[in-house]
Amino acid sequence: MGATADTSGDKINITSDTYIDADNKGTNYDGSALSVEMDDGGTEERVSLLSFQIADTATLGIPSNSILRGVTINVSRTTAGTSGCAGQMCFLNSPFTENQANWYGPDDSSNTVILWEPAFDGASETDVKPGPLKGIPIESYNISAPGTLALDITTDMVVGKGLTFGTVVNVGMWNTGGGPVLFEDSSNTGGTGNVPKYFVTYEIPTPSSPSISIKPNSDGVTGTITIDEDTDSEDLQLYSICWSTSDATPDHDDTVTDFSDT
Repeated sequence: MGATADTSGDKINITSDTYIDADNKGTNYDGSALSVEMDDGGTEERVSLLSFQIADTATLGIPSNSILRGVTINVSRTTAGTSGCAGQMCFLNSPFTENQANWYGPDDSSNTVILWEPAFDGASETDVKPGPLKGIPIESYNISAPGTLALDITTDMVVGKGLTFGTVVNVGMWNTGGGPVLFEDSSNTGGTGNVPKYFVTYEIPTPSSPSISIKPNSDGVTGTITIDEDTDSEDLQLYSICWSTSDATPDHDDTVTDFSDT
């Protein structure tokens, strides 16, 4: 396995987000602060939805042969006070359209036919029994005051979901206890500046070593150096030959000739 690194120093904004509300099933909340609320028997459930495309290696500024190993999503609570809020971020089983999604379905705000089941317990639309919106859990959280969560899509999840650079990721946030609370949205409605973001963890594969042979020429003085098998490194720029008449293990502190990788 090669070295791992991340892009946490240059996080990317998540620009597609909204929430849906079982109390107002036909309403789309694009441009509003993200809201999560559990069904407590009196107030109906609210679910926040986020979507982003994992940037390509060039946009991320990382080597082109990098392997995606993880994705970390940052979301920030804006609700003041110390009220607890337990919840869970999960993959969605459906994509959605930010300015169209509502409790009824993913991409038509005028629709009044139940097309998905957003409830955490999967029991809000028992008469229709559509497919559940909530997919594989990503990470549970418990946040009791304003602050930022870091929720990790692990290496196992990356492999299991077939995620790579360029993949679209759709996730949701469900409240499972306490709250309700608000989280900053991509429009910075709460004015905190802590809009949803993500960064990736990646592996830089260890390149294979080249196979090099040296054969003496018939003149007994010179020799021929042959690269029998090149390295698979995409970043190789040159080969160096180091030699010395006195050092048994010559290196770059001795005499050096560089050859471009052609």
